[in-house]
Amino acid sequence: MIRNKTIVFLSTMRYHELPTRKQRIAKFLSESNRVLYIEPPSTYLSIFVHGEKQSPPTISSISSTLMVASLPTIFPLGLRCQWIHKLNQKKIFLYVKQLLLEHQFIPDILWFYLVDYPELSSQYPDVLTVYDCVDDHSAYPGLRSPAFVNALEKQLVASSDVVFATTEALQRKLQSFGKVAKLIPNGVDYPLYQSWNQHTPEALQKIPRPIVGYIGALKDWFDVTFILRLADALPHCSFVLAGPCSPAFASSFSNHPRILLPGAIQTEDVPSWIGSFDVCLIPFLQNNLTLHISPLKFFEYCAMGKPCVTIPIHQLDQYKDVVYTYHSHEEGIEKVKQALQEKDPMLPEKRISIAKEASWEKKFTFMFDAIEQAYR
Repeated sequence: MIRNKTIVFLSTMRYHELPTRKQRIAKFLSESNRVLYIEPPSTYLSIFVHGEKQSPPTISSISSTLMVASLPTIFPLGLRCQWIHKLNQKKIFLYVKQLLLEHQFIPDILWFYLVDYPELSSQYPDVLTVYDCVDDHSAYPGLRSPAFVNALEKQLVASSDVVFATTEALQRKLQSFGKVAKLIPNGVDYPLYQSWNQHTPEALQKIPRPIVGYIGALKDWFDVTFILRLADALPHCSFVLAGPCSPAFASSFSNHPRILLPGAIQTEDVPSWIGSFDVCLIPFLQNNLTLHISPLKFFEYCAMGKPCVTIPIHQLDQYKDVVYTYHSHEEGIEKVKQALQEKDPMLPEKRISIAKEASWEKKFTFMFDAIEQAYR
């Protein structure tokens, strides 16, 4: 177990967004270490496009040993244009250096999820560098060059002492950069889900059943068209899409009274929402990014024994006997119908066993052991 260290996380997700591997590891390590969780920066363009209010960087305390900091706003096109990247990097480096000095953070470990600024590790040559790769960053849409992003990631891998990957595809990619990457798929907080008291959230108590549900990010990779077609094909069902989303995303469903968007769900309440669903979905657009993820929500659905209808994510091939996989919208509609009619009493038990084996506790133990070995 890692103890009495100062650990700085450079994350790709806001701390108070959906709880993912990133926040869970940071929170877990803060129980016996001092942790600073640095959120990703916004660009001036994203602030303008999304109508956000520009605010100065902040730092706040989650506990006495866990702090969360934001970064200053940066220029767009920094992941496709070298000179803009250098400007952004200089701004970020100066701010992080000042931040660590002001709050007396002398890092023992730099833990990267953000690949944008790999040279930051060279600013602290005596620290242990960890790279935990959970996505193919070059496959994300937007104003980025895949080749440029891959070059940054290759540099980060080269400077890292320990490298983890969530899928075999990511593992192969990172190892092509010249380092051994340890495979650690996503997991689930199994005890949390087993503590569900059968309570149905108030927002779901009066809507018609059956309920087809999803909990997670509602972003560019979500297949809006599939949900609309599904709602038309199953007029007797209610649909719940739980998670933070933009007004533009919500407007896609404004004319469908049977589609509920309750917004973000608190971590401790997620089991009661999933437990109240009859069928769960992973309804993403199918592309190089989504087909190679390690879907955390799959293990959460399994922890509640729920049938899951999903796109053909490669990591889920090994669970074909407990999931309903679709390749087209038409097939997806039929798979949801099949899942609604599921009768086999053994399937929920098989799913719960999968979740138990995927507990975060086991995965964290493996990861932390690997880091401790790197210290020796």
